[in-house]
Amino acid sequence: MDEYIEMNESITVVNATEEVPDRNVFILPWWQQLVWTSVFGCMIFVATGGNVIVMWIVLAHKRMRSVTNYFLVNLSLADTMVSTLNVIFNFIYMLDGHWPFGEAYCKISNFIAIVSVAASVFTLMAISIDR
Repeated sequence: MDEYIEMNESITVVNATEEVPDRNVFILPWWQQLVWTSVFGCMIFVATGGNVIVMWIVLAHKRMRSVTNYFLVNLSLADTMVSTLNVIFNFIYMLDGHWPFGEAYCKISNFIAIVSVAASVFTLMAISIDR
């Protein structure tokens, strides 16, 4: 006979003879969380910093203003949106296994991811047509 045991807002089916673990086995040890946080932190810093520099160079210098460079600014803006508005929050969700940012931002975060990928793809397509 199976029993239903409620754990962390989800229902798990276990056999009556099995014991339910006291902890979530998918939570990483502290040292792995530290490694992943360092890797993601570096990735977000490089992605955001590099894309902001590209946008600044093209927009601040008149001789850099061309159609192709405006396309590159659009790509940089889409990448910056992903790295700042999506990756950080999804990384926190990956570490904890819990989404603490509410249902509204869950929908916004998914929307940002889809819009950014679409903007990148269509911008690359426009660059290839322009060339």
